[in-house]
Amino acid sequence: MKKWNIWKGMVVLTLALGVASLTLILGTSSLIPPARGAAEPINIGLLIPYTGTLGWVGACQVGVDIAKDEINAAGGVLGRPIEIKIVDDETKSDAAIAGEEKLINIDKVPAIIGPTSVTFRSVLPLAEKYHVVQLSPTAGSTALDFIKSKFLFRTVSSDLGMGTGMVFEAKKRGHKKAALFYADDESSQSNRGVNIPACKILGIEIVADVTYNPRQASYRSELMTVFKNKPDVVFFECDPQTAAVVFKQVTELGLKADWI
Repeated sequence: MKKWNIWKGMVVLTLALGVASLTLILGTSSLIPPARGAAEPINIGLLIPYTGTLGWVGACQVGVDIAKDEINAAGGVLGRPIEIKIVDDETKSDAAIAGEEKLINIDKVPAIIGPTSVTFRSVLPLAEKYHVVQLSPTAGSTALDFIKSKFLFRTVSSDLGMGTGMVFEAKKRGHKKAALFYADDESSQSNRGVNIPACKILGIEIVADVTYNPRQASYRSELMTVFKNKPDVVFFECDPQTAAVVFKQVTELGLKADWI
């Protein structure tokens, strides 16, 4: 629980940094539509999942609220307050695209915070088309590392750092055999894609590579495959609901390994 609270706190912080970063960008930008009145707010979009497998990210909106209140208390942006327009992308590409279009065409936002790695590439063409700044506090996907766009920003590092760091930690602990346990989505597969070459370079043998579907009632079959060849360490990524089922069953089955 302590580790989960730390991770949640990190996302709260990155969301707050996202708002602060956008105000710096917009403060010197021609993207902001002219005010019809002196106090007319500048709308900023917030496109993150409140439902679906990454629904926990929505709880971190508190970071956005803190940053918004502090910025407005200090005079806003160009003398105008900022207002946050919120859309739930449901951790789905179609919902993210619909949300992006609403924020751009109805709410007239010049910038959008979000979404996550799972849906980011789905909405980026719209940001490009309408010249809207897209800043994600959570999209670490390596697929974004070499995209050249003047509208794309991130306040989180690439998964290249996380994925290699996981393997380096396993090597430091003396592990020689690893299993991979990742969901079939871009966020998870991004880390998996970094783990594989990092293991090869550091001399850790991959003895299992299992892709799972999130939020199943049971993962006993998948776990038996993961542990068939007795890995020392399991590299993984899970949403909280899936993790609760997985680790309950890991305990019940008496399966022993480090999980990183």
